Amino acid sequence: QIVAVCALLKVAATLGGWILLTAETARAGADVHLFPGKLAPEQRDAVPTRILVVMAIIQSVVAFATISPTFGKQFDVIINVSTVWTIEPYVICSLVMVKLASRLQRPAARLAARIGALVAAAFTVWAIATSEALFRIERNGVLIDQGMLNRQSNEIGMKLMDLEKQAFELAGQPFNLASPKQLQEILFGKLGIKPTKKTPSGAPSTDEDVLQELALDYPLPKVLLEYRGLAKLKSTYTDKLPKMINTQTGRVHTSYNQAVAITGRLASSDPNLQNIPVRTVEGRRIREAFIAPAGSVIVSADYSQIELRIMAHLSQDEGMLSAFANNEDIHRATAAEIFGCERDEVTSEQRRYAKVINFGLIYGMSAFGLAQNLNIERSAAQSYIERYFARYPGVRAYMQDTREVAKQKGYVE
Repeated sequence: QIVAVCALLKVAATLGGWILLTAETARAGADVHLFPGKLAPEQRDAVPTRILVVMAIIQSVVAFATISPTFGKQFDVIINVSTVWTIEPYVICSLVMVKLASRLQRPAARLAARIGALVAAAFTVWAIATSEALFRIERNGVLIDQGMLNRQSNEIGMKLMDLEKQAFELAGQPFNLASPKQLQEILFGKLGIKPTKKTPSGAPSTDEDVLQELALDYPLPKVLLEYRGLAKLKSTYTDKLPKMINTQTGRVHTSYNQAVAITGRLASSDPNLQNIPVRTVEGRRIREAFIAPAGSVIVSADYSQIELRIMAHLSQDEGMLSAFANNEDIHRATAAEIFGCERDEVTSEQRRYAKVINFGLIYGMSAFGLAQNLNIERSAAQSYIERYFARYPGVRAYMQDTREVAKQKGYVE
């Protein structure tokens, strides 16, 4: 019954739009055929605004009903009938607007009609087609090993208890690790650590950036960071994901939003499946819980080190160009150079370090930032940076030249 009602509403919205369009145009003395007669001079001013307003309203209604994640998730018919009841009206709207544009004499009216036609056509070709594909992905969902997540949640819970004990020992007393006020008293009061940043109210800050900086020199902030990271994994993923499994499908169904991220990328929500951590062992284990059904596999496709390939082209560094020309694993090659070992002896952890270094340094990451990212001493991070630029001197030269050009001209190209 719900599906039938939605279908009737969709038909009514489309037919209603055409009725309104016909009525408005008839009032001005014209028609809405693709090859209408000429408008009298006194009628030209009345038609464009009314028609464009009506068409904008109908397009907005149809667009919302088609691409709304909430609406679309509940009613399959919204997407299934879109080819007939949504895309076709958009195409017709485009043709009508183009025809109107050719008949209107006022430049502003012609421009408005042409823009409307282009918008309708673009929306039909891109947004509607994309929303249909995303809808199918959302409805298919993703299969999750619930037992694996439950076991991992218990293991993380045990680790949190151990970290809590370590924190109590380092602080010399028990305290609430989730309380910023108690952390301030312990870190900056009892332990006498100098605050590096203050909150808007003037109190010493205990946010993640502050703890990361303090963790380079003090053991308690390091334990607190590890505790917070594991607690977030537990509450956000290992505890929450199993509860979000649909009882009918046995899968988790996220929403992919097309018009949220300012960069134009898709944004996943409820739950966010694009932000599952990979830097820690526990985070990688969470990813292992995303599985394929029997007889199927999950395929991962991505650009191969695209930023580094661009850097190799711009800097013309011989070592980097040679690595790509010979189809080498550049992260493994960098790791072997930095850690002083053979390429076939590089561990997965060393390769991960090299990957952070490769991508981080070309974006200007400092020794401090690299130390925070890899959770290592600042002196070790500086040593890695020096070894990296010794291996790729062309990259260093390109970056230095770019900075000089920016200083001299005020821009880069």
